[in-house]
Amino acid sequence: MALSLAGGALMPTRVAGGTWETPSVVLRSSIEPLLNLVVKYQRTMSGSPRLNLHQQHQVTRLRRTGDCVLAACIGLAMIVYRIGVANRAPTAEELLPGMAAIVERQRGILFGSTGVTMFRWFDALQEPAGQAGLVVALGIIGAFTCYLFAHMIEVEAG
Repeated sequence: MALSLAGGALMPTRVAGGTWETPSVVLRSSIEPLLNLVVKYQRTMSGSPRLNLHQQHQVTRLRRTGDCVLAACIGLAMIVYRIGVANRAPTAEELLPGMAAIVERQRGILFGSTGVTMFRWFDALQEPAGQAGLVVALGIIGAFTCYLFAHMIEVEAG
């Protein structure tokens, strides 16, 4: 490729044959294989599902519902996190600095290393960020379910 970055801008450069190559030519030649792949995929997918009008609307509605579920859960996660941070009370480990090591040791004795790991996950999920993460994870599962049903309708129509 013959593209130089002179002064923060893409400038045409001279290539081996003495001709000038502009950035658009360089970008087009480097992106062309990817575009061909996308066009090929679109051609194969546009002709394969034979959906009637009702099924098309149902698939579109399911996909939009999946988008809305994901967006709503991300918004809800932001609200949960904000409220959780604003109303957070200090824990016993934060109030008593030596308490965390004692609790960790007791958990290790009682439950072993797997139990300690499980309790660490449990403690992390009690934090506002963990709760927001759970809301987003549930949103992803809900959106995936909507997309999956839409895909199943397309596959059945064949």
